[in-house]
Amino acid sequence: MTIDPHTYAHPAEAVVKHLSLNLHVDMEKHILSGSAKIDFQRSDGATQIILDAHDLSIQKVTENNDTNSLAFKLGEDLKYLGQSLTIDLLPTTKSVTIHYSTSPNALALQWLTAEQTEGKTALFLFIQS
Repeated sequence: MTIDPHTYAHPAEAVVKHLSLNLHVDMEKHILSGSAKIDFQRSDGATQIILDAHDLSIQKVTENNDTNSLAFKLGEDLKYLGQSLTIDLLPTTKSVTIHYSTSPNALALQWLTAEQTEGKTALFLFIQS
């Protein structure tokens, strides 16, 4: 399998199959906070899943509907690639839930003032993934 130079992920070891978001949007502070539950398929013997992260504060990572906490590590922040988020998996891990918040300056979030919108009456958030 060819390695993608634009991601830290190792899809030959673990690949995301479904993502469920539960987020609170703070339009005034320019912060998203909440959780992302990730269902994934892993290869035999895989002991970790590696995801891409940027401008995130990770509070905790749990497995299988928040039953057990999992060890995780954020890697070095590279300007063009962000950070790796490496999560250690238990043999029973079928899904992980990442509890996090964004930075007000997160590059993937574009916060528009009311004056920047068509009707000039409401704030607007555009998200790039």
